[in-house]
Amino acid sequence: MNAAYRLASLVALLAPASLASPPAFGQGSVLNLGPGEARGISADGSVVVGTKGRWTAATGFVGLLPSGTANYVSSGVSADGSIVVGVSAGRPFRWTSATGLQALVVLPGFPAAAAEGVSADGGTIVGRRFDPAAMTSSAFGWTAAGGMQDLGALPGGTGVSIALAASGDGSVIVGGADYANSFAESKSFIWTSATGMQDVGITGNSFANGVSDDGSVIVGFANGTAYRWTAANGLQDLGTLPGFTSSVAEGVSADGTVVVGSAFNDGQSICRAFRWSQSTGMQEIAVVPGAVSSCALAVSADGSYVAGYSEDATGAFTGYRWSSTEIGARYCTPVANSTGRPALMNLQGSALVADNNVTLTAEFLPPNQFGFFLGSMTQGFDQQPGGSQGNLCLDGQIARFDEPSEIANAGPSGTFSIPIDLTVIPGPMGLVSVMAGETWNFQAWYRDVNPGAVSNFTDAISVTFN
Repeated sequence: MNAAYRLASLVALLAPASLASPPAFGQGSVLNLGPGEARGISADGSVVVGTKGRWTAATGFVGLLPSGTANYVSSGVSADGSIVVGVSAGRPFRWTSATGLQALVVLPGFPAAAAEGVSADGGTIVGRRFDPAAMTSSAFGWTAAGGMQDLGALPGGTGVSIALAASGDGSVIVGGADYANSFAESKSFIWTSATGMQDVGITGNSFANGVSDDGSVIVGFANGTAYRWTAANGLQDLGTLPGFTSSVAEGVSADGTVVVGSAFNDGQSICRAFRWSQSTGMQEIAVVPGAVSSCALAVSADGSYVAGYSEDATGAFTGYRWSSTEIGARYCTPVANSTGRPALMNLQGSALVADNNVTLTAEFLPPNQFGFFLGSMTQGFDQQPGGSQGNLCLDGQIARFDEPSEIANAGPSGTFSIPIDLTVIPGPMGLVSVMAGETWNFQAWYRDVNPGAVSNFTDAISVTFN
C-alpha cells in the first residue's frame, strides 16, 4: 500500500494518474512481470509477490488460490520467499507451498483486517484491523505462538494505527498512528514488547513504512518528503526528485543503507519510482516501456533489486522488478515458446568499457534446450528467419558467440549465461573490440520443441558503452 495515500486514508490504496514518460537515471534494467502490482520481494530478489500471487523466473506469477475464488492481495514475503502474507476476502492470510493460504484468527472489534508485512524470518506478521465505513484501524502483530496481538496506541492519541513493517526477527514493528484529529496529522511509531507503542519523535506529520533488519533504521514519509531515521542521528530528509513536490520512502535494505519509494506531486495521485543511497542520493529508476507512471514499493536485502508497479496511458497496471546490476534497454517483443512465455535477455555488469565486465543471460527458456548469444551494432527485424518461431532483431555484421565453450544448455531452470570479453567480440570479419561511445545490441537464439523441433529468439537489449 502506498504510504502517501495513507495520510489521507488509512484504508485505501493510491491510484496513480498518467504523466508523460520520464527519463531514467543511473545504471539498471527493468523486467516486466506482467499485469498487476508487485508489492514485496525476497532477500535475493528471486521471489516477488503482489496482486497476481507469487512470481519466480521459472514460473512467472502463480496464484495462491484456485482460479475463480475470492480475490486477494499479497503484500509481503519472507526473506527466503517461502512465506507470503496479505489479505483475502477482508481477512489477513499466511501462505506457504505446504499449507496453502490460511486465514489468521482475528481479534474482535473490527469487521475487516489485512496483513501488510512480514519479518524476514517469516515469524511475525504485521498489519491492521479496520472499519472502512468509520475510517478507523488498529495495528496488530501476529506470531504462531501468540496469535494476534493488538499493539496498543500512542498516549493521548485517537487510537487509530496501522503496522506496516517488522525487523528481521520481528522484535521491532513500525507504522503510523493518528495522533490528533485527522488522518493527515499522523505520527510514526516504533513498537517493541518492552516499550509498547512509542512515538518516533518526528516533529509534524509522519508515517513509518519500513525498518532495517536490526530495527535501527526507519524510513517513511515526514512533512511532505521521504525520510530515513536512526536513534543516533535522528531524521534525515531525503528530498524528492526534480520536478516533484513530495516523496515517500516505502522500503529499506536489510542494513538500512538503500531506500526505495516514490516521488509525486501534491494533489495529484502520481508516482515516480526512486532508489536512494548516501553515495548517490535520490535517483529515478527505469520504468516498464510504455509506462507513464511508476511506483517502488519494496527492495531486496542488499538493495540491488526493487519491486513495484507501473501504469500505462490506459490505466492498466504492470508489475516490475528493477535491478541495479543489469544494464541496457529492451526492445523487440519476443514470441512465446513451449513454456507458454517468451524468453528474455539480461545484461549484468558495467557499461564502462574499461571495466570489461559484462555477462549475457537468457531466461524463461524451455528447460534443457541449448542456445547461444548474438551481438551487433545494428538493430533490425527479420521475421521468423529459417523457419524459426521467433524474430531476429539484429542486422548488419552479427557476432555469434557459438564457440563450444559459449554454446549453453538451459538446464532445468530454463536459464543460461556467459561472460563476454569486450576486447575480443567475434565479428564475421574477425575479432573486434567494443569502444566507448558505441551502442551494441544483444539477443539469444535457442532450440525448442513446440510441438516439433524448432528454434526461437529472446527479446533484445541495447546498451551504449562509455
